[in-house]
Amino acid sequence: MRKNVFFLLMAGVLLMFTGCSKEDTEPEVKLPSVAKDSVLVNVPKGLKQSSDPFAQWVVNFFDGLNGIARYANSMSPPHGAASFHSDVAGAVAYTWSDGSVTYWFVYHEENGKCIWRVDADFGEGKEQYIYGEESCDGKNGMLDVKLPGEGDYHASWQYNDQNVLTFTIESTYNNMSVTLQGVVNPDGSGHADIKTGDTIVLTVTWNADGSGSYKLYTSYPPHEGSWSND
Repeated sequence: MRKNVFFLLMAGVLLMFTGCSKEDTEPEVKLPSVAKDSVLVNVPKGLKQSSDPFAQWVVNFFDGLNGIARYANSMSPPHGAASFHSDVAGAVAYTWSDGSVTYWFVYHEENGKCIWRVDADFGEGKEQYIYGEESCDGKNGMLDVKLPGEGDYHASWQYNDQNVLTFTIESTYNNMSVTLQGVVNPDGSGHADIKTGDTIVLTVTWNADGSGSYKLYTSYPPHEGSWSND
């Protein structure tokens, strides 16, 4: 696993993350339901090709949303990691190094809950890096990512009986907080609001066919835009 995290400020307020890359995983470790090959929602092709000057801001929104899947997908050891004894009964535990960084990974199941923890030493001692919990039926979960000197990331999610995903992502940087809240439907469509505190900065709605629209509240009246599925 390599630490590969960047912060992108959108008009001074929108904060987004990338995730960690990894090699093939050991078979006994279960991944969270939101891992999904590091992608929850594909960035619409029409949006990426849009001539709208604010389109890149909306692309960054999709990147931020997919941070849930990227971080969840990173909660497993790389192939060849060394096992070690954990104080947690019945846990699967591995450690490995990537360059100057050392990682310790512990996974266990308890009372119907799957629990992941990744500690890391980035040069200042062993600290919690990623912590995740999910009901083992995959219906709801959460994860925390702590990046010393950079910021914190927290996400929670829930799937209802119709497989609609409801999510909340909170990230902080230099005492600034940004929140993404929304839903992703089984057909891939969805809607989300991006807020700083109680103030809505951006709303994004996307359709199953790849088209969508947004409203940006950094001006008055708000700026509105859309993209096709081409």
